[in-house]
Amino acid sequence: MEDTLVWCYIEQIMHSLPLAAILNDSYLCLSGGIGPELMKVGIPGLRSIQRPPTLMSHISIATECQWACLKLPGDSDSQTDGSPMFTEEMITKFCAENKLRMIIRSRQLVAEGILNFPDQMITLWTPVSFLDSFRNASVSLRLNGENHKASIMRYNIQDREPGSLDDWRPTAGRNAMNL
Repeated sequence: MEDTLVWCYIEQIMHSLPLAAILNDSYLCLSGGIGPELMKVGIPGLRSIQRPPTLMSHISIATECQWACLKLPGDSDSQTDGSPMFTEEMITKFCAENKLRMIIRSRQLVAEGILNFPDQMITLWTPVSFLDSFRNASVSLRLNGENHKASIMRYNIQDREPGSLDDWRPTAGRNAMNL
């Protein structure tokens, strides 16, 4: 019972959070990406979505914002596990129609922590050494809205020499960072 109640509270919180943010009227920040439904309504339609979404079209847009994947040339539709897809052409068109300089997103493991492809999109990956299985970097991005320049901080895990757990106990999760 207690676990169910905690889950319900977490769901209520998640349904209350915004789907995206627009920075300096130039940058759309979201987790996943754009998709066919968001392409139809643009930024004005995105702003009109009530949280939590109740209309089917709003649920579709929310799903795109949270889960959409970039489809690269040659990718098959079966590689996405049913997630909404968007293409390089969709990004160019969406940015032009909504007067955006760039889309900043996550939702895609990037070994170096950042990927600037296509030109009007940046993919950031913030968990370092994701799931303790990847040796990926983590990145944070700081935008300067006045001159549209960005600074990037990259973090990596520094592995110790292999040893016995009797000699060295790892901190709580390899993803923990001491700053």
